[in-house]
Amino acid sequence: MVKSMLYQTLLGLDFLHQNGIGHGDLSPSNLLIPVKDFTSVEERQLTRDDQVSDPVRRKDGLIDRLAPKYLALSQPLDEYIDVAPGFKIKISDFGGAFFLAHPPAKLVTPVALHSPELMFTNVINKDQDIWCFGCLIFELFAGRTLFVVPDMGSRESVDDDHFLQFHDILGLIPHALWSKYPRAHIYYNDKGELIKHYIGELSSGYESDSIDPLPPLATAFDEEKPKDLSEEDADNVKRLLTWILDYDPSKRPSAGELLRNCRCAGEE
Repeated sequence: MVKSMLYQTLLGLDFLHQNGIGHGDLSPSNLLIPVKDFTSVEERQLTRDDQVSDPVRRKDGLIDRLAPKYLALSQPLDEYIDVAPGFKIKISDFGGAFFLAHPPAKLVTPVALHSPELMFTNVINKDQDIWCFGCLIFELFAGRTLFVVPDMGSRESVDDDHFLQFHDILGLIPHALWSKYPRAHIYYNDKGELIKHYIGELSSGYESDSIDPLPPLATAFDEEKPKDLSEEDADNVKRLLTWILDYDPSKRPSAGELLRNCRCAGEE
């Protein structure tokens, strides 16, 4: 199922890029999976009163006509997903899409999916979609995001967190990138060597040696991969991840190259 989803996503990305369009926000939440026919499903099966809150009221007692009357938790549709052989997915949400010839000043891409060039130099082009596709591969196989960067707190602390995760997961950040980062001197010396691997100051009683770095890419995948994934498939996935998640966007494959690679591997 995952292989099919990734292959179809590549088909969509290749089509967009060939037509001069970047998606700008490729993530699992923007991939639509088919569901079974709902016509025979009773409404009560899709709605649950216990998932609805009490009426929403303002604390100050005033009436807010713009506020919702109640809050409802999302209802998982897992049991209605239809992934029978030949199922088709669709790439959705083009609110952040752009023409490659006229990239925007900023993207709506979640911070954890920002490519190195987007984070360090704000370069926006189709390479960002390829980077997101690499993160998508990891997430669909491992069941979690590759970079865990909560977008909370100051902009500086969020970016520093991402900076250190790049280092832990992908290795030393090239000078051409880290030299453009305004707070790189806090974590790297002039030789590009890591001198600090945590943000801010440690609490009393903690030593820097007690903070373990995140596992590198290949190790992280081996720890999280499905147990029934063959060694050959696991090696192929890690090879793809290493190829795609390169600091240098010029060394990353295009969607077309990845498609040709899949066809050569008989993955069509």
